[in-house]
Amino acid sequence: MLKVFKFYDPSATKWSWGRRLDEDYPIEKAIYYTDPFYAECRAYGRIKEAAGKGEIRGKIAAKCHGYLFLNTDAQRWLRTNGYDLGAGYFSDDLLAMQGGFGRPRAIVKDLEIEGPGVADQTPQQIRKSFWAVRQLNLLGIYNRDVRAENFRNGWLVDFDMSCTIPHDIYDSLPSFEAHTMKGRDLVSFEDMLEEAGVKMRFLRTKYYNFRPRRK
Repeated sequence: MLKVFKFYDPSATKWSWGRRLDEDYPIEKAIYYTDPFYAECRAYGRIKEAAGKGEIRGKIAAKCHGYLFLNTDAQRWLRTNGYDLGAGYFSDDLLAMQGGFGRPRAIVKDLEIEGPGVADQTPQQIRKSFWAVRQLNLLGIYNRDVRAENFRNGWLVDFDMSCTIPHDIYDSLPSFEAHTMKGRDLVSFEDMLEEAGVKMRFLRTKYYNFRPRRK
């Protein structure tokens, strides 16, 4: 499977990351911590590194085979089929910051089958998914988008919202917010089970303070 990314302008989200980092924080550096493409690259890079060191055994997410930059034929196909990646709205300097000499970027992954919904999975399948998310967290990878739609065949498939430590924005968070972010994936997993009517729980009671207060 080929996941193609739109071009990204970090200044469009500076209202979010700018309040955590210095006002003079370089745009060319901010892109590495805010661009969805680099979020995926950092996450899968950490998984590959951990596998090489023997820190993990087997699969813990949809498998990634690397990234590539689309050639002219692929770009023409996208345009012909109505896909606009937004290159025309960016300056040459901003495109250069994103790598690939202005060519669209893509990540190559295994295509995971959808499989049964959460409510139809066996306890063993659910435990496998939970421990995979937990293993990612132990590696310093926080998906931040744990929900039923982001799982295929029991594996997380998208990491474009993820935070992989070390991360300048994470390092700038107050201790409570940083602690909350670290627990969010597992709490979201249990929320997903609850919404599906699955009566399985993995977390101790004290972790429930990670949940946002209901209005």
